[in-house]
Order: sequence, then structure tokens, then C-alpha cells
Amino acid sequence: METAPLDIEIIYDPVAEAHHEGLVLDATRHRVMPDSEFVLWLRRHYKRPTLFEYHHLETDNIVLCDWLIRGKVAQELEAYPHDERPSRGFLDARIILCDKGAEGIRRKMRRAAEERQAIRDEAMAERQNSAKHLRFKGLHAEANAMASGQSSFLGTREGGESLAMAKEELANLARSRIITSG
Repeated sequence: METAPLDIEIIYDPVAEAHHEGLVLDATRHRVMPDSEFVLWLRRHYKRPTLFEYHHLETDNIVLCDWLIRGKVAQELEAYPHDERPSRGFLDARIILCDKGAEGIRRKMRRAAEERQAIRDEAMAERQNSAKHLRFKGLHAEANAMASGQSSFLGTREGGESLAMAKEELANLARSRIITSG
């Protein structure tokens, strides 16, 4: 008996999401700076051990960042000249808003993943229902293929119903035509 091919989907990949949402550091443009007293204070004060600064070689600015993936991908918080650190009030607002924004993005990604899973679950239930119907008609081989995923099937929310309606409309249009050969 042949087994159905695996249908695997990565629902949430934090590394890919970080690459999509963050800044990938490039050694030709960005130089991570040694921890200054300012950065050490920021880490203690905001309880964020992932804060750091880098020197942007093209703009000659210092950029305050938070690591999304340590050593690779960061979220920029603020850019400023060498001698002008941002004010504490600004940093309070910026870092706290950043936390709220990050949580909102995580919630949105979770909801999207849950929606995709719900669509897959509904499609599987529809597939099992179709297999049950095929068994009732005595088509056991087809029912087994349907239940195991070997036959192609789209659930209603995956586009199956609209595809079925389009096929039916096409068949109805073809019925009204006279087709001759030669």
C-alpha cells in the first residue's frame, strides 16, 4: 500500500518573521559598538538585555536597537548623532510603544496561524465526510484515497466550493453547444 505524501506547513517561523520585520545587519554598513555606560543603563532600567548600539557607516549616526535574533537581526529604535543621546522621556515612550507593537504583531501572527489551522481542520472534516459518502456508495478504494489524502480535494474555505461552481457553470455552458467533428 502506498502512503500519501506528507503535507507539512510551518505555521509560525520566528526566524523568518524576524528577517521580514527586522534589520539584517550588514558588516559593510553597520558596526556593532561595544557596550557603553549608556547602553548598560538602558538594559538595567528597561530590563531589556537585548538592547545595543551600532554605528551606521553610511550616515555616521549611532542607532539604538533591540536584537530580534542576537548577532543577526535587529529592530531599530532610534538613530542619533554621536554626541546627542535621546532624552529619557523619548526613550520611555519609544521602548514601551515598541513592546506594545511587538505584542500586537505576535497576536496578529497567532490569529493568522489559528485561522489557517481552522481552514485545514474544516477541509479535513469535509474530506472525511466525502470519504464516508463514497463508502456508502460502495466505492471503498476511492473512499480510502479520499480519507488518506491521496486524492485531490479542496475544502469549501480553501476554494473548493467556488471551484465546483465554476466547473458546473462551464459544464452547463458546454451542454448548450453543438460539438461536431470534421
